[in-house]
Amino acid sequence: MKLTHILLTGAFLSGLCACTQEPEPAPEPVIEITGDAHLEAAPEGGPYSIGYTLQNETEDGTVKAEYPDWISEVDCSMHGTVSFTVAANDTEQQRSAGLTIIYEYAEGKSVDASVSITQAVTEATISNAHSLHSKDIR
Repeated sequence: MKLTHILLTGAFLSGLCACTQEPEPAPEPVIEITGDAHLEAAPEGGPYSIGYTLQNETEDGTVKAEYPDWISEVDCSMHGTVSFTVAANDTEQQRSAGLTIIYEYAEGKSVDASVSITQAVTEATISNAHSLHSKDIR
């Protein structure tokens, strides 16, 4: 009788172990730009900011950004906002580039979202280019 009781208890406990499910993995983080995914920067440049939402954050996650050299003073420290400064466009052509917000987590994993930035030429650059061309004609 005792042996039967021990065997039944063992079978019952084995059955409990077999039914235990692995915990579901945490959902992957998702980052999205809030608002328009295209920014028209003024030809003379200035300060700008981009909003984003982040879902399923992790404890070890960090936000950083990748951007062209005519963007500076990038600040990712405020949750949900990346602020930056666009330099004046003193080139002779409109310029466009992307600013990518990257959320890095779990030892090298990352998700990102991008905004395209376009900037026209300043009026001073257009005037200077026009006067240079006028002098070449003479």
